Parts: sequence; C-alpha cells; structure tokens
Amino acid sequence: MGCTTSSEQRDLQEARDNLNYEIGHSDVFKVKRFKRLENPDVFDHVLVAYPRSIDDLVRLKKVATGLDYRVVTSGLQETLQKSPRCIKMIYQRRRLDIEDTIKHLYGEVPPINEESFSNWCGNQTNTSVFAARPQNLQHIQTLVKYARDKKWRVRCAGRKHSWSPLFADEGQMLLYMDQMESDYPNGERILDVLAGVPLEDLKKFELNNKVNLPCNTVLTVVQLVSVVVSGCHGVGWNFQTPADYVTKIRIVNSFGELVTYSTDNMSQLRAVVTSYGLFGVVYDVRITMFPQKNAKVLNTYNTVSEIYYKPENMKTLVEGNQSVEMFWLPFNSFPTSEYNPKNDKIWIRLINQTDVTHVLEPKSYYENQSHWALVTETALNKYTPILNNNPELFTFADWVSFHLIKDELYPEKTIYQEFPNAVHWRPHLEIGVVYDMEFAFDFKGDYGMICRAIQFVMDKVVSYHKIKKYPLNVVLEMRWMAYSDAYMCPAVIGNPKNGGSGHVVYLEILSVIGTEGWEDFCKEIGTEWMKYGGVPHLAKQWSFLPGIDAHIRKMFGSNMVQFLKELKASKADPDGIFQNDRLQELFYSKT
Repeated sequence: MGCTTSSEQRDLQEARDNLNYEIGHSDVFKVKRFKRLENPDVFDHVLVAYPRSIDDLVRLKKVATGLDYRVVTSGLQETLQKSPRCIKMIYQRRRLDIEDTIKHLYGEVPPINEESFSNWCGNQTNTSVFAARPQNLQHIQTLVKYARDKKWRVRCAGRKHSWSPLFADEGQMLLYMDQMESDYPNGERILDVLAGVPLEDLKKFELNNKVNLPCNTVLTVVQLVSVVVSGCHGVGWNFQTPADYVTKIRIVNSFGELVTYSTDNMSQLRAVVTSYGLFGVVYDVRITMFPQKNAKVLNTYNTVSEIYYKPENMKTLVEGNQSVEMFWLPFNSFPTSEYNPKNDKIWIRLINQTDVTHVLEPKSYYENQSHWALVTETALNKYTPILNNNPELFTFADWVSFHLIKDELYPEKTIYQEFPNAVHWRPHLEIGVVYDMEFAFDFKGDYGMICRAIQFVMDKVVSYHKIKKYPLNVVLEMRWMAYSDAYMCPAVIGNPKNGGSGHVVYLEILSVIGTEGWEDFCKEIGTEWMKYGGVPHLAKQWSFLPGIDAHIRKMFGSNMVQFLKELKASKADPDGIFQNDRLQELFYSKT
C-alpha cells in the first residue's frame, strides 16, 4: 500500500501554503489522498482545490505552473491523473459557479448545477451530473462548445421517461430541454416543433387546427423530440412511427453549429431522426400532420382462449381494423390456486377513422376520464410499496383493476372522438410508475408465432403463481403498426426494402417498480422473444438481457452499418461527445 513520506507531506503542505497565500483564501486548498481507480493498491497524493471565481482559476494555473504542478479539472467522480504532483479542482455548488467560467470564455448560459440524477422510474441513476436547462439556441451552442473543450460528453433529457441507459454518464453534462423559449415569429413553439414541446401542447395545437398525427404515443407528458429520436411509436396497421413523418430536423453538432437535415438527403435523414442523441442536441423538427378525421372507438372484451389460442381470430381483428391494441391483465378471471389464464379476458381497443361528426363525446366525458385516471394512477403509485411487501395481494389487485376498467372506465361500447383524443386516450400515466420491457417483431403474417410468444409469458406467470411470486403484475400489451424507414427504429425490421413484411407487432410487459424478480423474469421472456426474431424497443428496458448487444447488432444488421456510416459522414461528432458508455458499447463493441 502506498504511503507518504515526511518529505512528501512537507512538500504538499508547503505547496498548499504557497497557493493559499497567492490566491488569498485560506480554505481554498486541502491536502487529500485519493485511491487511484486503475490500481487499488496505489495512492496518489494531490492538492484538492475549491476555486471560487474566475480570478482564482487564472491565478491558480499560473502559480501551479511555477511550482511544477499540473492542474487537473474534473467532476467529483472522474479518475485522477497518474502523476501525484497535480492539483485536482473539484467544481462544487457554492464553491465555483461553472457558468461564470463559461460566460468568461463563451457567452451567456443558464445556471449549471452539479446534482444527482434519476430517471422517471428510478432504474437509471447517477450521483453527479452537470445539469443545465438551455432556453434558446445560443445556450445550446455555448454549452456544447464548452463541453467539447472540457472533453465532457453531452446527453439530453426530456421528461426522463425512458427506462434504458440513454442519459448522461457520471460526471458528464446533462441538458434538460423543458424550458426552451421560442425564437419563432410571434412566439410560436409549433411552426416547426421546438425541443421541449410536450405532447400535451401538441395535442392542443392539433385540436385547435384540425390536424393530427395518428401514429403518436398514448401518453402526453413526454416531448415530441424525445419521441422521435428514441424511436417511440403509436398504433395503426398502416401508420409508421412519428420519426417517419419528420421532413426536417435541426441539430446542434459538437462544434456548436446548427445543422439542418432534410428530405434533400433521405439516407442521412433516416439516420438522424432516430439517432438517440448521437448526432447532437436537437433544436427542432418539422413533422407532417394530416387533416383531422374523427375516430370510431370500440372497447370490447374477449377471452384469452378466443384470441391468444386462435390465431385466425386474431388475424380477423387485426386486419379488419385500422388500429388494434390488446391488453391482458393477469388473474382477471379470478385468482385461485387452479388459475388458468385461458379463462381471463383481453381488453381490446379498436379504432377506425369515420366521417361522423354529430355524436362526438362532450367535454364532460374527458373531464370524467381525467378524474378517474388521476384516481387510479395515484392509487397504483400509493399502493405499490404495500403490494411489493405483500405479493400475495397482486392477484386480487389485478382482478379489481381489470373489473374497474371493464365495468366503469372503459365499458364495452362504441364512442366517437376527435382523432387526437382517441390517440392520447389515457392521461396521468406518469403517476403510476412502472418497469417496462418491449420487443418489436416482424411477424410476417404468422399470427400463430405471436400467439406462442404470448403463451410463453402466460405459462411463466402460472408457474410463478404456484410458488407465490408475481414478476408480471400490471399488464401485457400488444400493438400492430407499419414498418419504419428510420435505420435504428426497431420497426425497421419489417421494412420491405430489407426483406420485411411491411408490418410489425410490439409486445410489452409492465410491472410496478420494485417488483421482486423483475429482471430475471425479463431475461426469461427476452431470451425467448429473441428466438422469434424480436428486437427490443431501445427506450425501454433491455440493457441487462444476456447476449442482447450481439442480438441487436444482428437484427438491425445493414441498417446499423448504414446508420454508423451516415453518422461518420456527417462529421457531427468526430470525438464522440454525444455518446455515453452504454451506447458506445452497443454501437462500437466487437464482442
């Protein structure tokens, strides 16, 4: 184990005293020992500086050079340099305003705070990121230039609603895009759609202007830019993903330049739209909207045995309607020791366009739906700890939840709605926090294969029920849609240009946060679904699945190759500052 000699201690103390004298602050420097991360048996002895101002920084560098010390700037978690003769400056709140440094060198920026990070469901966390909320294009450009010079990586977050490791690594810069102010004419935020615009605002725009994006997601709390760049989807037999309707996207690259990608170069656009932030910080997108039609929505219920064990019935439903969503809540027939999921019912939502206008649901309908959604999602949030501590209650809770849906909230009947209301039909989903794993399949018209993939999940639920464990305790969902043209969107596996069938189906499992055995259950399901050619939704949970990186690279195949080719050709980020460790491992690892 390394140790410090009396001579070394005297040298360190003398250096500290000299520096404090030159700087003029008696408590700026400390003498500390840091265990070197590369070798746990060796200690580096360094001076740790807590500079308070730009003047401190300037004087510090001058004095340190005269004493033959190197200045190493870092966040709290960064590995020390190997030389023991260095000064490690730690940027802490109230010690150094980082934005003072940036303003001095680059220009105006919003406040930057060193803070801990957690995503929406709490499965992606860091103890230290440098977080900022840019309010305009200049802020984004300035922050990116500073991060590049500091050799920091930059990642963005919308409402933090992704489950996968798409966020900033420890000690790196994280940009929240929710406070972007318009510099469009008349203060609009949706001429092109500005970064930070949530779907709730977009929905209002659609309703006011009688247009719609029918392929959008159910929830409205997330931001459109986040939906696009992370390959998220809605539902609809002939609808692609939101990313596929983007005609122009503007991105700040790693040099702080605002670059436009458009339909003038379709190959490049196919890479950029669903790029998970690897091209840079998205400023805005232009997306195709459609003239609004109304929707005929039918909530109906069939038994599991009628649909999931009879592929021909599933085919009739799917191909006979514009949009089909199916939900299986386990144990909804009744939780007994002889439980058989074939007796459960499936909640099915069928959506079709219509020209009917005179019987649309009134405002009071949506107020009532919002009220009950708030109550039920809040109850899920409140009772999650109780259910996790008493897992035997999950069966009864699932039974109650299903019958509340079937008998009160979404009874079996047809209603007529404006299409944006039919797309974004369930508010307050962000309150009931859940885990989520989802796979896309090019099922090539083989409904029997999809039935087998679902039956595998049901068989696992039954086997776990016999030992009183409930790793799947919320719902299994299923949605059909058209393929995607975006190279790194999971639905690209159905693209006819690559030999796909033209359609994909998404299977999704959800459980409350803290569910015992969730990851192990996902590994069992994910391993089986990979055998059917499924590929994970990269914004959901997948990173812990065994062999998943190699499987993703295999399934995306030439699309990933083309994506990386376009990324390199764009020269948007030659030094990789928009990556994080996990994405770098996925895209560039050879193992």
